[in-house]
Amino acid sequence: MRTNACKLLFYIVIFISPLPALANNDSPQAVVETFQGHLLQVMREAEHLGIEGRYKRLKPPIEKAFYLPLMVRVASKPFWNTASK
Repeated sequence: MRTNACKLLFYIVIFISPLPALANNDSPQAVVETFQGHLLQVMREAEHLGIEGRYKRLKPPIEKAFYLPLMVRVASKPFWNTASK
């Protein structure tokens, strides 16, 4: 069961998560290169930025590169269906 969930999450990240960027007519390669560029820059400055600074710098590129609402919905569906208030 756990391996199936891991496989599903992998496919979501690889195939579905870049949808917002593709809607902007960016090529998949451009999406990956842009995100990795931001990530590497933040990693280089990690010590100077601290946790809060890293979060602030990575939030916009993550939101642009990944369709997080869909990723969360699909990844949590088995648990979401049985959750209570």
